Amino acid sequence: MAVLLIIAAVLLLPLFQWIARHQVRGLYLAIFATSVLKTPYLPVVREKFAATELLMLLTWAALLVGSNRWRRARVRLVRPQQISVSICGAFIGWIYLSFWINNLLSPGYFFGSLVETANFLYGFLIFCTVLMLVDDREKWYGCLYAWLAGAALASFVGVWALIGGAPSWAYEDTTHRISSTLRNENQVPSFLLPVLVAAIFLAVRRRQDFLRTLLVTVLVVGMLATSIGTGSRTALGMIVLTFPCVYLLGVREAPAGAFNRPLLGTIALMLTGIAFFYVSLALAMYDGHYSLVRTPPWQRPVVTLYEWTQGHRVLDATREGQLEAVSENYKDYLVLGAGPKMFGAREGVSEIHNTYASILVEAGLPGLLLFISWLGHVLLVGWSSGQRCRDPFWRLMVLSLVIGMGTLLIYNATMFGLRQRNVWIIAGLLMAVPRLQRVEVRRPAFATAARPPGTSPLTMRGVP
Repeated sequence: MAVLLIIAAVLLLPLFQWIARHQVRGLYLAIFATSVLKTPYLPVVREKFAATELLMLLTWAALLVGSNRWRRARVRLVRPQQISVSICGAFIGWIYLSFWINNLLSPGYFFGSLVETANFLYGFLIFCTVLMLVDDREKWYGCLYAWLAGAALASFVGVWALIGGAPSWAYEDTTHRISSTLRNENQVPSFLLPVLVAAIFLAVRRRQDFLRTLLVTVLVVGMLATSIGTGSRTALGMIVLTFPCVYLLGVREAPAGAFNRPLLGTIALMLTGIAFFYVSLALAMYDGHYSLVRTPPWQRPVVTLYEWTQGHRVLDATREGQLEAVSENYKDYLVLGAGPKMFGAREGVSEIHNTYASILVEAGLPGLLLFISWLGHVLLVGWSSGQRCRDPFWRLMVLSLVIGMGTLLIYNATMFGLRQRNVWIIAGLLMAVPRLQRVEVRRPAFATAARPPGTSPLTMRGVP
């Protein structure tokens, strides 16, 4: 073990030095690494510590080393960012209050509750790190491209698994649903689909070469195929919601000329045709006897919805039972909640597959109101600041991420998603925009001096 630690330290030292020169590099790597959550089972934290956590720790250590630079920085958080940090900070503070009081009153759940509570703080720190490091448009694009690079990796493994032959770790053990490079199959759509709209408009960006258009189009198809291969009904719902949003955003932004309208129409027709073929094939090959283990995962979203519409089965008995447990017991935990990760243990139910209901019973009504207020503020600021972007393509990207966050919030209604990093990262990118606009107003030359979209984030100039 000592030898392994020495080898790890030797390998990490040059990486840390590289990140310390320009700390935003660590953020790029951490966002990319969010696509790879396979990790050994560790004491206390279990499987929650992955490569992205290591990279975030290196980034924070690099920030501490260069802390004097931040004290001398000319650009501070603008008013909307300060409000967002305050609301989210109050939410995290309430989580910690719930943790301490409930563990004092009901001991016996301390370590699991502590890990869950620390995870909330970790997400908040990711959000703050994005706000701190993303101080120009070049870095904003760098984070987006890092996310898309991770999506490309997850999609490559996902398509490989879909056609057969991928390693066993790319599948869920029992049902053979595709988990790709993520820990489980339900994490795949929450990572891929929030950037789907941005990827579609990147594919049809005006005046870009054919090879880039082809590569991004293949990425879009791979993201869709991998998401369907997870067998997730939520993924199907997110995709169905995304398509009309792409249409409406395209109509709204078409006069600005930031994208190739005929090409977008061609891709839209292609995806519509693929969707029609997929649904028809899934129903045609269905034998009428659904089984979670026996029915192929790619068929699952369509056939379960079909049987539900025919009245042959309930849509989701597990989640219905969980929400019944919440409705029967939430009044007992209305102020401080049951404590992070404690409701299920105290009431004898499994984890609630709904972020909002889970926060209600584990942090109480004040915690839920603070959380919803923060989400609403992020969406409102993201949309309003996106509309004010003077560059048409950047405006298109910002508004695409607003839609992406909206789909992620729908995902959170069917899973407990706050342990995942995605919501904190995308919220940080949206809340970074107001300060970037302030900087560009003060330094108008930046718009022409900025590196054009498409540059690899790992070669970009970092924090000065």
